[in-house]
Amino acid sequence: MLSSDSQLDRFAAVKVLGVIGTSDDIPALIAIAENDPETRVRLEAYGSLSKLGSGQGVDGLRETIQNPEETYFRMEAVFILSEVGKQSDIATVSDVLVEVACDPEFVDNEVRQAAIWGLGKSGLMQFDLLSQFLGAEDLDERIHAINAYGEELPESTVAHLVDNLDSDIDTEIKASIVYVLSNSAPTDSMLGRLTGLAESESNPNSAWAIAVLGSMNPAVVNDFVNNAATRDRLTPMQLLSEERNWIMGSNRLEEIMFVSKQSL
Repeated sequence: MLSSDSQLDRFAAVKVLGVIGTSDDIPALIAIAENDPETRVRLEAYGSLSKLGSGQGVDGLRETIQNPEETYFRMEAVFILSEVGKQSDIATVSDVLVEVACDPEFVDNEVRQAAIWGLGKSGLMQFDLLSQFLGAEDLDERIHAINAYGEELPESTVAHLVDNLDSDIDTEIKASIVYVLSNSAPTDSMLGRLTGLAESESNPNSAWAIAVLGSMNPAVVNDFVNNAATRDRLTPMQLLSEERNWIMGSNRLEEIMFVSKQSL
């Protein structure tokens, strides 16, 4: 199928080799990546080369991003890198995505957003690399960054984020961290770290921990909070939680907003 006249056959063949192929298939994939008349087939060949451990795969995709035959192939190359990264040299692929996400040539280009997204839950899961984009000047990039974390976070990432809450970084970055932690699955370690910061009342950064804890299920949080003053600080926020306030469910809020806009 690699020599088929059909573009679809060749595309399927090189994609399959990325799954079942071996190092013996690398020369054939290199030949296709360099010579096939269809760009999408060449891109897929680069992706399969990356999966099989050939550095020419990542190099080819990086070159496509920098100098695409057509601009839309740049985005396709980023998607392929995000897909194959965990099966190839993840550090090198991560470097390429960060390079794209920071490249001033791509300002106001969705390819930067795609690169940020590729570092997260749907791609390489290199969450600590996402932190540099939590305060991105471009709001679309920032929104992609905060949503790329997902619900399941490594303990090291949680520790890094909580440490940043208890620092002098920009408040907009802290607001992004509050969103990330509030939308992740709470673990004992996370709750312990946040409670420790929240109970440091003399520390002005304790308010950020209160903001995170107050957005979580009160039944889960209150088991970790033994300090009466901290419980008092949490109470107003917990009264606005989905668990304690019938208005706050996501679907209910949508219904309320819909009705509020109606007129006779």
